[in-house]
Amino acid sequence: MKRIKPVLCRTACGLLAAALLSPVLLAPPAAADYKSDWEQKEQELAAEKEKYEQIENQKDQAKKQQQSLKNQQSIILDQISQSIEQINQKELEISNQEQVIAEKQAEIDERWGDFKDRMQAMQVMHDSGAVAMITSAQNLYDLLTFSTTLQQISQKDTDVLEEMNVQKAELEEEKQQLEQAKADLESAKAALDEKSN
Repeated sequence: MKRIKPVLCRTACGLLAAALLSPVLLAPPAAADYKSDWEQKEQELAAEKEKYEQIENQKDQAKKQQQSLKNQQSIILDQISQSIEQINQKELEISNQEQVIAEKQAEIDERWGDFKDRMQAMQVMHDSGAVAMITSAQNLYDLLTFSTTLQQISQKDTDVLEEMNVQKAELEEEKQQLEQAKADLESAKAALDEKSN
């Protein structure tokens, strides 16, 4: 009986030790599951972090692109404003030039009318007045004076005619420049419409 007690005691101790150690022996598989879950969560977190960084990069790029578009828009609006100012200035210049051309044309028309009237008067004088003046000459001096006067009048008329031809040519050139300015203005307006759209 004394011998059975120590054996029972050992057996009881063994069972007690086994009972106490069984959670410890079972713990490693549970810890391994936690470790596996932990690593999986870390991978998911890293993936989410990478996605977040990509979104932040895209957001930064979008902001930069938005700023670039705003800068381009500002430049285009400045160009449109300058174009409108240039068009308005050109329209004013064209209007002023049209007025100058109209005044020159009126002056040339008036001078041409006066010149035609003088030519008609000279023709009448040549047809009748010249003979009367020649016959009324008292001496050679009167005759030469009359001839010199006619030559001076004729030279003056030639000079006036040449001057009017030069003025008319200048006026035609100014009209062509005005037409070119109008064409340039229309091109500028078309370019402005294109920019505005």
